[in-house]
Amino acid sequence: MKQDSDQVARWGLSADGSYVPKTVIHVINDASTGGAQSLVEALARYRPPGTAMELVVLMRPGPLSGRFAGAFDAVHYIGLTPSAVNIVRPVAALSKLLRHRSATIVHSHLFQSDLVTLLSYKAGARHVSTIHTSAMTKDQPYRSRLVAHLVGAASGTMDGVVLCGPSAAAFSQAMHYKRILATVPNGVFVPLDYHYAASSNSFLSLARWNPIKGHAHLFPAFLDATRDLPSARLVCAGSGMADDNADLMRVLSGLRDSYGAAVDKIVLAGPVSDVVPLLTTSCALISASTCCEAAPMVGLEACAQGLPVITTDLGDSARAVADSRMLARPADTKDLARAIRLFVELSESERAELSKASRGLATANFDIADTVAAYDRLYDQVSARGVRA
Repeated sequence: MKQDSDQVARWGLSADGSYVPKTVIHVINDASTGGAQSLVEALARYRPPGTAMELVVLMRPGPLSGRFAGAFDAVHYIGLTPSAVNIVRPVAALSKLLRHRSATIVHSHLFQSDLVTLLSYKAGARHVSTIHTSAMTKDQPYRSRLVAHLVGAASGTMDGVVLCGPSAAAFSQAMHYKRILATVPNGVFVPLDYHYAASSNSFLSLARWNPIKGHAHLFPAFLDATRDLPSARLVCAGSGMADDNADLMRVLSGLRDSYGAAVDKIVLAGPVSDVVPLLTTSCALISASTCCEAAPMVGLEACAQGLPVITTDLGDSARAVADSRMLARPADTKDLARAIRLFVELSESERAELSKASRGLATANFDIADTVAAYDRLYDQVSARGVRA
């Protein structure tokens, strides 16, 4: 088991037999940066003593593969490509793997993984799923929406569904999910010490290139809000946030007509495996999502490092905001620019106070130890029902 004994002691976890030994196999779509990926890594890295955890990734290795290898007892890649539509291969591969494992729980995350797990032979293991979203819109791919509806319709055959936050409840009802077990708020590792760069003018966006992440509003809002701050930078990290993304480069090129050389304030960092160095050198995190966020892990990770959060008001995003003035209406470029400008105008001492308040949110509400303990109780509750027929 790959676990830090000091961290176990810090959270009060014991190895005296108070935890029921179990094997949990998580199933997830890919190894790219994302909230669900961050959660499963944290659940494995800070699991209770006596719990074995493995991970099945439907696609090929990605930016987080190294971190996954350090957190799980084993990681298995099925090797799908993003355009793959044949569900037979992943179902057969997962069924074969589970047939040779003595899993207590199979825990799926995200709709494609949910569907594959639903259709797989689970060899007596109990199936739990976590809902990581608060909505779906017609702007999202038809296949994604279809899979989500299929999973909701078939959820009665699962052994339990977990909501990652209160805002996921409305989505579960709209999709007719059954067997809702509980709401388990997401959590992150909260370090004992942290450093906040109050004098920095480097803002951070941690979001993959996708229409729902709101880059079309983020870029002009940031450039408008920092017109009088030449030293400002917006570091954009995430899958697709690199200069080999032709669509992204066209968007940035189009902005030059209005903003000229100021567009160079936007720095593309691409996918990253470790976000901590970015969090500790930035002055604020900006999230511009326009849809579907439930309990974004990135906001919790920012708070854990004392990094203030500026975000659109979606799902449970407001839980990571220490000053409500930093909340903006979704898909409203002017309102997002207002929130960013308000932060720009803060003094260093005011920024430091906001950092302290953000850190306080994390220590009070987002500690991964609470999330781990809640899931462990649910695993025991589900597995106590007996072995599947």
